[in-house]
Formats: sequence, C-alpha cells, structure tokens
Amino acid sequence: MLIDAGLVTTADSDHAARVWEEVNTKQDSKRTLGKMGQIMFLKLPLGNPDRFFAAAASKMGWLTGPLFGVVWLVVLIWGAVAIFGEKERFSAQMSGLFDFGNLWILGGLWLVLKVFHECWHGLVCRRFGGVVPEAGVTLLLLTTPLGYVNASSSTAFASKWQRIAVSAAGIYGELFVAALAAILWSKVEPGALSGALHQIVVLSSITTLLFNANPLMRFDGYYILADLLDIPNLFTKGQKVSQWIFRRWILGMKKAKFPLAKTERVGVITIYGLAASVWKVVVVVGLLITAAFLFEGAGLLLAVFVICIMIVQGINNTVEYLKKSALAEGLRPVRLVLRVAAGLGLITAALFLIKVTPTAKAPAVVQDVRGGAVRVDCPGLLTELFVSDSEQVKEGDLLARLENIEEISRLRRLETDIGGSRLRRDQFIEDGEIAASQAEMENLAALEGIAKDLRTYTASLELRAPRAGIVDGRHLELLIGTWIEPGRLLLSVAAEDAKELVILAAAEDRENFEESRRASRDVVFQPRGRWQTWTAALRDTVPRASLEPAHFALITPGGGRSL
Repeated sequence: MLIDAGLVTTADSDHAARVWEEVNTKQDSKRTLGKMGQIMFLKLPLGNPDRFFAAAASKMGWLTGPLFGVVWLVVLIWGAVAIFGEKERFSAQMSGLFDFGNLWILGGLWLVLKVFHECWHGLVCRRFGGVVPEAGVTLLLLTTPLGYVNASSSTAFASKWQRIAVSAAGIYGELFVAALAAILWSKVEPGALSGALHQIVVLSSITTLLFNANPLMRFDGYYILADLLDIPNLFTKGQKVSQWIFRRWILGMKKAKFPLAKTERVGVITIYGLAASVWKVVVVVGLLITAAFLFEGAGLLLAVFVICIMIVQGINNTVEYLKKSALAEGLRPVRLVLRVAAGLGLITAALFLIKVTPTAKAPAVVQDVRGGAVRVDCPGLLTELFVSDSEQVKEGDLLARLENIEEISRLRRLETDIGGSRLRRDQFIEDGEIAASQAEMENLAALEGIAKDLRTYTASLELRAPRAGIVDGRHLELLIGTWIEPGRLLLSVAAEDAKELVILAAAEDRENFEESRRASRDVVFQPRGRWQTWTAALRDTVPRASLEPAHFALITPGGGRSL
C-alpha cells in the first residue's frame, strides 16, 4: 500500500521499480473490478441537506418527543385493528399487487415513501445534535431505488439509545404513514383510491419491515441490533467468522487463525455472520431473478452481466488469497482438489437426482359439483343478512332476506282480485246465472294460478341454504342495501366432498398436466393472494380449443386450454 502511494522506496531501484509495477498492476485490476461491482449498488449523491434538517429540527422537533410517541402508538394500534377487521378484503387486494402493470405506480409511491423515510433519519439525527452532510439515491442492481442520508455523525453520540433512535427513525415514520393509510383504506369504498391506500400500507409496513428492519442487511435494523448488543462492526466480524469457517471446515485449512478474540461474544457473532451470509445470497439471487423476469431481455442481460462480475471477482479474490495466505494457513493442494471435486460431484448429483416439480400459473375456478350455489330468482334490495363467510349452516337455514315492494304489492292486489272474484262467483250461483258463474270460475282459476306462481316467486326473497355446508361468500356485508339482480350468485354453500377445480392452462404446460394425470399425482395449487395451498386429483384434460367455456369466469383470459 505504501509503495502504491509512492511513500516507500529502496536502495535497489530496479527492485523497487519491479515491485511498483507488480503491485500497481494488481491495484489497477482491483480498482477495475471494484468499479464494475459498484454497478450492483450505484450511489448517486444529490447534495448537502444539513441546513434543511436544521430548520426542520427547530420547528418539528416535537415529532421526536414522548407525546407524539403516544399518538404514534395509538394510531398504529388503530390501523392494525382496521386491517384485521377487514382482513379478507385486504388479502383479496394483495392479488396482482406486484403485476407488471402496477410497477410504475408502486415505483412512484416507493420513491415518495423512501424520501419520507430518509427525512426522518435526518430530522432525528439533527434533533440530537448531529449533522447530515449528504443525501442521495442508491440504485440496487439499477432497478430498485433506495434513498439515503449520511447520518453517520450519530455514531459519535454518547447515548446508544440516541443512536438507536436515529437508526429506527425511518421505520418509525413509515409505520405511522402505513397506519394512517390503513385507517383511511378501511373508510373508503373499493376503487382507485382504495387501491392506492392499500399499496401505501404494504410498501410502508411489509416491505419496510422486510428490508429496513431486517438486521441481516446493513440497513436500519442492523445498526439497531449492533447498538443493542454493543458489538461494533458486527457485520464485518460476522463475515470474517464465516470466511474462517469456510477455510477451516470446507477447504481444510487447519492452521487458519480464528479472527475473534476470546473476550468477544463468539457465539452471537458466529450465528449472525452465517445468517447474514445466507441472506445476502438469497437477496442477490432474488433480485437477479426479479430483474430477469420484469425487464425480460434487458433484465436477463443485466442479470448475466452481474453474475459474470461476481464470478470474476470471486475468482480474482480466491487466486490472490491462495497466493498469499493459503499455504501459511495449512492448505494442501491435493486435498483442496479432492474437496472441490467432491463438492462439484455432489452438486452435479443433486441436479440430476433431485427432481423439481415445475409450477404453472393459470386462471382457475373452484366450483360446486352438486349445486350449492345460492342465486337470486326474484330481484330485490338486500335488507338482512343472517350469515357470514365461512360460517357453518344446515339445510334450510335462512341466509338472507331481500325486499321487492313492487312484486309484494302486485301479489296483494292479485289476492284482492281473487277475493272479489270469489264473491262474484258466489253471487252468480245464488242468482242462478249459470253461464256467468262458470265464466267467473274460469277467471278465478286463472287468477289463483298466477297468484301461486307469484307466491313462489316472492318467497324466493328469503334465501335459504340448499344443503348443509360452509358459506362461501366474500364481503357479503358490503352488499347490504344494494339491489340484487335476478340470476346473480349471492353466495354458495360449499361441501368438502363436492368441489371441482377448473383450470385454463397454457399450451406449454400441457405436458406437465398430462404427466400428473397419467401418474395419478395430485395437483397442488395456491390461489393468488393467499398463503395456503390445496391439493386436487386431476380427473380429466381437454387438449383442444372450444367455443363453450368450462366456466364463464374463464372467458376473459386469452389463449390456453381448459382442463
């Protein structure tokens, strides 16, 4: 390092020049690889916001006080209760949240929320006497923008609780926004505004807790954990322990020196280091796969480029390590070759022997085989609902009541007409007017026939369970006070032994379904937006197009075959 900086030389100028050339060439190589690696975490400074945060801290410092903390807690509980009260609707809106068409909206909301997140870091840091000399944006794999403020001055705070407050400030602020959005979401009708509020709740809570609060990544959660444990440089120490474990137990370097002192908390650092190493691989691989799928050709090229950089850097670091330290730490080249060969053999065997069942995404409908549907015959205003989703009912139980004043009035007028017809018939018989009485009897029979049909029709305003089972009807309470048209499926009473899954599968997935059917293997399916999975026996496949859809709900998706 000193030679590279031009601060050291020797009496032997030729030797010094040779060393300079050798070391400088290596440093140039490392710098090049380092710049290439920075593509994964491209940092773009945008200026010095310290004066802004100083003014904000003087006027809005009360946001960091205990009184606002009480308000924050109340709002957070209120928001959680609001979501829990309508968890079915919230879960249903998760379906398609991260579809490609929503990415631009999500990206805009993400940027706004991350700016808000970083402002909280700067506000709390300045409130406790720190400085914020820089702010900017970090592009993760050139696809995911992450804001940042330089609040590193907080590391000089004497109180670890102040340091923790600065680290947790962004999460604190975003959870408050998530709670407010959840409360508003529960108050508005389904629509564009409801969708935007739902996205804010997800981005400000789930993604924030998954990334920012995750201590396995060097974001807010990591610094909170490091301060709570009083272990400075926890991540670096954990990585050194992971590398030592790899060298000692994978490569067999028995002389490798353990990187921690005996006085340090070896167990905690070791567990953290291993967990962080695994999580780092999971995150990088996940981001590469996401980029490849979302941006198709360009994303695939980016993923391949980043993978190549990682491989080249790994090979370069390994070669440098083998040259400098491997032999000193007890590496035996023959054993290394044998271990690498064994590892590659195990990986190859796993690729050939472990069978991965391919998955397919396809629209599907769960329908009853034996008529558990409850449809409306007589239209009306839904005034009363006696059941809720997932409730157990018996055959004949009253499920709901509709009101149709027009049809009820028509029935009453008809009954009045029937009464009048009977009186006329009796009068004609008493007066001996045989012909007139016979005509009136025919009219009376016609009226009674119409009344009978109308009584049956209006009786359907009371909807009853067609069989015993479980009510299947989402958000039924939202239908109270609405007009229900005839033929509309209000709900269904599902029986466990009377369900059928109708799938509209793409042509390329045909072989997978055919193989499952021939092998009598159950199909495992997971509805979008749900965490549960179910199994179904594949009964039949129809490998041809048809003008008659297997279910009306499968008409919209284009292409594919119904199974």
